[in-house]
This record gives sequence, structure tokens and C-alpha cells, in this order.
Amino acid sequence: MSFRWTFTVAILLSFGFSTARADQSVTLLAQLQTVMQRHIEGQLIDGALRVRDLSSGDISLYYPTERHSMVMSIDEDYILCTDLVSESGESVPVDFYVTSAGDDYFVYQTEINNRRPLKALVEKNLVERLR
Repeated sequence: MSFRWTFTVAILLSFGFSTARADQSVTLLAQLQTVMQRHIEGQLIDGALRVRDLSSGDISLYYPTERHSMVMSIDEDYILCTDLVSESGESVPVDFYVTSAGDDYFVYQTEINNRRPLKALVEKNLVERLR
């Protein structure tokens, strides 16, 4: 077997593996995006997410926007960061913590306008940005 042939096969194989990994990554990101969108849609009441401030008793309404989320991983879980819009039109950060169970993904925690937990994880280098 010639060096040239071996080198060509190695390049083709590595290209195939990297393409397969890229396809898996795109599929995962699409799945996570869908999970987040379905979660938001499932929580909407008259088109808004209702959130009660447990210290003041006030209710705030937040509306979905057409923004693409940032995706990070932490251990075997994911964090999807996006924005909602308040009644006054202010953009508010929202972090959805997602885990897998079997072939499905589920949102298990939501932080609205509270970036402290995520910032703490980032400062400890526990999260990796995927997109």
C-alpha cells in the first residue's frame, strides 16, 4: 500500500467522522431548541408567561421573542439562554436547564431575570458554550 493511498484514506475517514460529529451537533442543537420552544409554549397563558414574585406577590407577564438561544453544556445537562420581553418591552434573560431521559429532553429548572446561578457556574468553569 502506498503512502499516498494511505494518506488519502486517512483524510477521507477523518472528514467522514468530523462530518458525522457536526451532523450530530446540529441535530442536538435542533432538539434542544425544540424542547425549549415547546416548554415555553406549554407555559403560556393568553400568550404570556406568568411569573409571581414570591416576596412581593406581584405578577409579571413575559412574552416570547424570535431570538435564537445560546446553548451551553454542564456535565450531561444543557443550559439554553434566551430572552423574553416584559410588559414594558424590556428584554429579560431566561435560562432553561435541560436534561435527557431516554431519547427525550426535559426542562427541569427555569431562571427568569436571574443570571446569578449561571454566572456562578461560568466562574467555576463548569459550563461549556456549544453555540
